Amino acid sequence: INYISTHEKESTIYLLKQQITVTKPLKYFQDILDDRFIQSHKACLINKDNILAFDKVSRVIKFKNGDTTDLVSVRFLKSIRQ
Repeated sequence: INYISTHEKESTIYLLKQQITVTKPLKYFQDILDDRFIQSHKACLINKDNILAFDKVSRVIKFKNGDTTDLVSVRFLKSIRQ
């Protein structure tokens, strides 16, 4: 898993080569996933082990497989930088 984003009542799980959409809230994943997953936005959990680069200016995370997300809020910047 690279990251999980949620919109309304659906969460999309972004895997290395595919996406899966489920009807679970982000909180569900926060409760079952380990500490490799950190919140980058109120609607996004990221797997910090799969981050290739983080652009602090544009607030875009690039993953090892080439995927990117801009679901990064100022509130969660500190946890991403660690």
